[in-house]
Amino acid sequence: MGLLDDLKAEAEQVKRSNEDRRSLEARQQAFYLDEIRPALRRGYGYLQELVAQLAVIDRDIGTAFGIPGYKEVPARQVERQLTVDSLENVTRLNVRLGYVVDELRFGVMPLDQAQEARAFFETRRVPFSDWPVRDRDNSIVGLNFLVNEMRIDGGIELLADIAGGCVRLGVYNVQGFGQESSAIAPQRIDDEWLDRLGRYLLCQGDHPERTQLDERVRADLRARIAEEKAAEAEELARLEQEAARLEAESSGRARIENAVRRVLRGVRRRSGSEVFDSDES
Repeated sequence: MGLLDDLKAEAEQVKRSNEDRRSLEARQQAFYLDEIRPALRRGYGYLQELVAQLAVIDRDIGTAFGIPGYKEVPARQVERQLTVDSLENVTRLNVRLGYVVDELRFGVMPLDQAQEARAFFETRRVPFSDWPVRDRDNSIVGLNFLVNEMRIDGGIELLADIAGGCVRLGVYNVQGFGQESSAIAPQRIDDEWLDRLGRYLLCQGDHPERTQLDERVRADLRARIAEEKAAEAEELARLEQEAARLEAESSGRARIENAVRRVLRGVRRRSGSEVFDSDES
């Protein structure tokens, strides 16, 4: 095979690769238009109404955040802001949440836990003041803290994962510090799922995907319990049949033994009568 033949084969391979890539992109785009975009639009409509209604009601929404080395402290949700990248071809929508922790005065001992709490405030750039807790030997054994106010940013994000064929739910600092991401089939983003998401944002329910997991776990447990009960019923029926068989066999043996005993008694009586007759003669 000559040089031109090699180049021609390579060019054909590149063309097929490009055609496959364009075909894949076309299928992914079609799935976005048919499934992912409608799901994100449903999410945007629901969240837009939720945020608008809460602005009117001005409901007090409370949750708690844990401070390392100390404990969970109450926080108020004071801000909700919804943004979307495009109303026509939405690929990302975000609900930004703002929380406030009111004035805190507390002490932390031992010193290593107190230093953990101090590092937490410094990392998050929370204004605070502290002073040492000393023992009888004047050694520092902990720290007292004063925090006038602590503001915490949180929120959720729904993102179109066109290549992955799903919607990504990102969560950060909702009902506690932390972040996580979940892949969701767009068909599952229905009214029921959005209601769970809304309750989660209002600190009235768990993460919508953990709720789904719990439901699946409960269903699996119910199925497993039903299988175990069926197996137990089957085993009980087998044991009852075995007991009946043994009882029947035992009853049969008892009847045979009684008959043998009656025969033996009869034989003994006849033998005794013959002996008596022999003595008289």
